[in-house]
Amino acid sequence: MAQVVVMPQLGNSVESCLLTAWHVTLGDTVEPGTVLCDIETDKSTMEVPSTAEGTVLKLLWEEGDEVPVKDPLIIVGEPGEDISGLVPGGDAA
Repeated sequence: MAQVVVMPQLGNSVESCLLTAWHVTLGDTVEPGTVLCDIETDKSTMEVPSTAEGTVLKLLWEEGDEVPVKDPLIIVGEPGEDISGLVPGGDAA
């Protein structure tokens, strides 16, 4: 079953983070702890680890995007799995 990894909340006052670099691409296999991307706030830069295990099915943001905390960041699951219900707007393409 596909799982969504969300943008972590780095503090009570942080509302969004800048996605500076992806470390995975579509089709990569990840496990909990695999570094997915680098993010930055006005005070720090950090890596976002995966909380799911499987194949990267969808990257929901581009490098340089400002991503709200707790918003879906990436979808991980089994190759060929229907993820249309997990993609914002229902677009699995």
